[in-house]
Amino acid sequence: MSTKARLSYLVGLILLTILLNGCSTPNLQVEPIALSENPSEQIESLETELTTARVNELHILAPESMAAAREALDAALEGLREDKGVETILQKVALGRAHLEEAREQAVLARTVLARPLEARRIALEAGAVQIGSDYLTVENRLVELARALENERLDWAARHAPEVAQQFSDLELRAIKNTALGEARRILAQAEKQGAENMVPASFARAREILQETDDYITNNRYQTDIIEDKARNTLFEARRTAILQKVALGRAHLEE
Repeated sequence: MSTKARLSYLVGLILLTILLNGCSTPNLQVEPIALSENPSEQIESLETELTTARVNELHILAPESMAAAREALDAALEGLREDKGVETILQKVALGRAHLEEAREQAVLARTVLARPLEARRIALEAGAVQIGSDYLTVENRLVELARALENERLDWAARHAPEVAQQFSDLELRAIKNTALGEARRILAQAEKQGAENMVPASFARAREILQETDDYITNNRYQTDIIEDKARNTLFEARRTAILQKVALGRAHLEE
């Protein structure tokens, strides 16, 4: 690099540093980007970093910092579209990287303080709890609330409420296991009940409901006994289907007698 080019590089770096310091938040370590860098490439790099961060769930572990990083990236993209100048664009990219680094640091703290709810969430997800829908999202939002509290230096509050959220994820896990094991049998019996199975095939319907409840109770107390649960679930489904078949036969006879 020539002396003139080096001088230009240093001047640009100084100017960008001034700009960054003027817009950065307190205690945020913003590393300036040399004005010789390509804005489009820098934006693309930040986008990739943010995508990786989301895969690593930093949007849950450090929601405010991740939101700030995304906002800075959006501002950089807007600057590129509107041709606002290299300084402005790189300023936003650098700010986004600073918030992203802050998110990484916050995530380390969150993984420590929120270890129990995070582990309970992982197990619940493996069980298929996300399919529960709004109830799952409610608990997920509670976890994000705890992480946000950590970002705002409310460590005691987050630590105090972490066991409660862990229990809620555990409850979701149990529901998901039961849905997988007994969901179809429940649907069959619910439909049979609507069609009058309790009166038309009372003995079979009562037996199927009793076995369903027994299996449900077993899962409550033995959720990780997967082999036994599968056997009981198969038997429960058999009885539910048997009830439905007997009901269809009874309905057919009733139509013939009319």
